[in-house]
Amino acid sequence: DYDNLNIIVSDNCSQDRTREVVESYQDARIRYINPGKRLNMSDNFEFALGHVAPKGYIIYIGDDDGLLPNAIRDINTILKDTRASVLRWNQASYFWPKTPASHANELQCLLQGGVTQESALCAIRKVVSFQVPYGSLPVMYLYAAVSYDVIAKIRSLSGRFYHSLTPDVYSGFAIAGAIREFTNSMRPYTIAGISHHSTGASLVGFTPPKAERMFLSEGNQPFHNNLVQCSSLPEIVYEAFLQARDSLPFFNEIDIDMALLLRMMMRDASAKRPEIYSDVR
Repeated sequence: DYDNLNIIVSDNCSQDRTREVVESYQDARIRYINPGKRLNMSDNFEFALGHVAPKGYIIYIGDDDGLLPNAIRDINTILKDTRASVLRWNQASYFWPKTPASHANELQCLLQGGVTQESALCAIRKVVSFQVPYGSLPVMYLYAAVSYDVIAKIRSLSGRFYHSLTPDVYSGFAIAGAIREFTNSMRPYTIAGISHHSTGASLVGFTPPKAERMFLSEGNQPFHNNLVQCSSLPEIVYEAFLQARDSLPFFNEIDIDMALLLRMMMRDASAKRPEIYSDVR
């Protein structure tokens, strides 16, 4: 019941009926775009961003994710009331039926309320010290609605928006670095889908490595040269931060602890499959 929106479907040369399905709606609010060749994830995210009108707010969702009922209407209400440049929220999670886990075909949704103002600098410090997960940042993928003005500021400073092979995590650091504070809603508005196709779940060893192998074969941006890439979520978080620090002038006040990173990597790996533990070690 909210009409003032545009939906851009960036079809990264998929081998299914994406174009046919999109065009079947015959709705002027929905646009289909295709880069004409297969892109790596960050370049596909950048390609989509290049087709956004320079106004309003932007949210990314993936092809196995979704929005909860009335999400756009309710997000808009908060943005109008607070005049925030960035609104971050919690998310629900859905484990698709073929997910190789005990949670298969399960929806997890914590129903809370309340809106607060959060210090962006404090949020970054808590994430890089592993006090809170990276989703506590205003991640433009599933976690946040971000004003185009904030995105334009970041792009003007570094030539493009995304500078890491993990664009979702990178966006959280880049956006938090560019602002002083953000509005935070405890209510979930999006559903993160987890399946055997999910790149993120595969990268950290939650699902089989097929999606990870495809992701790594697509000519991604180079992993940060201070790190050796492996299947570790703590390392992925640090990699995105280091890329943001190198690309943007926002992070002089942030200290990082590489010894802490190594400890967190080993702690995370100890609960994973033996081959992942060995890889991280």
